[in-house]
Amino acid sequence: MASTVTAEVASSMITQEENLIQLETLLSCDPAPPFIFVNYPVASRTVSIQTRYVLQKLASEDANMRYASVNAIACFTPRLLFDAIINDLADWTPEWDDGCACWGDTKWGDNLDGFVHGLQTFSAAQTASSPKLIIAIEHAERLPANLLVPFSQLAQLSRLNLTVLMMSDVRWEDLRPSLASAIDAYYIDVAPPSKEAVCQQLIESFPSEDMDTDAPPTPYHPALRTLYASFATMLCDVCFPFTHDVAELQYIAAARWPGVAQPVLDEHVASGEGELLPPDEDTVRRLTARSNTSVAQALDVLLPRKTTAHAWAEAQEHPKGHGQGNAEPSPMPLAELPRMSKFLLVAAFVASSNPARSDLRMFGRGLDERRSRRRPRKMNGAKGGLAKVPLQLAGPAAFPLDRMLAILGALLEEYDADNRPPAPQYQIPGEYTDAEVGRVAVYTAITQLTKIRLLDRTTPADRLDGPPMFKARITHEMALELAKQLSLPLNDLLYEQM
Repeated sequence: MASTVTAEVASSMITQEENLIQLETLLSCDPAPPFIFVNYPVASRTVSIQTRYVLQKLASEDANMRYASVNAIACFTPRLLFDAIINDLADWTPEWDDGCACWGDTKWGDNLDGFVHGLQTFSAAQTASSPKLIIAIEHAERLPANLLVPFSQLAQLSRLNLTVLMMSDVRWEDLRPSLASAIDAYYIDVAPPSKEAVCQQLIESFPSEDMDTDAPPTPYHPALRTLYASFATMLCDVCFPFTHDVAELQYIAAARWPGVAQPVLDEHVASGEGELLPPDEDTVRRLTARSNTSVAQALDVLLPRKTTAHAWAEAQEHPKGHGQGNAEPSPMPLAELPRMSKFLLVAAFVASSNPARSDLRMFGRGLDERRSRRRPRKMNGAKGGLAKVPLQLAGPAAFPLDRMLAILGALLEEYDADNRPPAPQYQIPGEYTDAEVGRVAVYTAITQLTKIRLLDRTTPADRLDGPPMFKARITHEMALELAKQLSLPLNDLLYEQM
């Protein structure tokens, strides 16, 4: 038979109880429908495992029932498919020493007639007069087109008590051959799981309280269950619009969760306490909010499998010893950055620190060149209402890419003109700067700064409406160091003094 599925594995997954009861009722009928098609838009692995569990349960209750479960992706040729079905029905495993012979020492997979004859031979060899045969085919959309019609009418061709169960994420209307050559299937549409059910399964997959708490603390220590519950809720909020598959969400969680729990473990080791205690609510809230952006980045990379979860987690590891404070940027020395990357970071810091309405006054150029960048203002006493929060206390603000490039052009035009190579082809003032800002190398530098966590992209990569938004992750001290290396008067470029 197919691989055994235990009750614990089946019950630990999201249960589509209505669909499972319907499928179990249909297959337990005698005779059962000759052709059943199960459509699952998402979570193919979950549906496949639970379907195999239903078949396994029915086979244990009915001694006259035999079933085979095959995958159309693995059985990519008709011969592989025919041999796999007959061998699985007979619970036969080909041995290398015996020449990998199929059940019955006969080649049943040469053609469709031989396959039908093999089914009839197997049915006649059973003790029951008319055994019930069930053939489950996962990923039925991968079946060759010339096999869809024969398999939909396999019960009629073989004249056996046989049911073909096809499972696919493609609807039968899109697979069904034209000219009405295939019979109508009994259709079961599996609805996608709800966000609450997916989140609950993610939380339940965390180790329970009855684990050995004397073991060294790990990210999956039972004391971190409350933090993981908050992390799982945030993970579902970020990823659920893009995927409902629990296996995919668990894959993303496995890549990001160790980094979320590491500050708690580091603080526990530093304190020297004997038992790891659950973090307080403020720590849970802070660590969950801090990992929001990184979960979106993990989704962009891990969902299309651009890299593995282990490789992504290693690339995102922070140096130990930061505790539960704010995440530090990449430890890469600023002196090793290219000159254009340094200008980009200063432009990003200025864009994050200054309001957008101040750009024209700070960087505008006219007939009288640049006016005073900062206008002295008198601080009058508040007449009432809420006091305005200073910009340096509000934190870095997000800004569009076009604004950062405009500030970059102003900085290059004003402070980098003496370092340019000779370019006699550019005669108009500002023409060289426009060409320099529009180069591919500038956009490549922005991507690299985002990867090493000196810039933070706040909008998803697949968003089409509006420009991409960024936020500077460098501190004021780091910006001063970069400005000193570039001979920039950073304090004169800021709207408010820090």
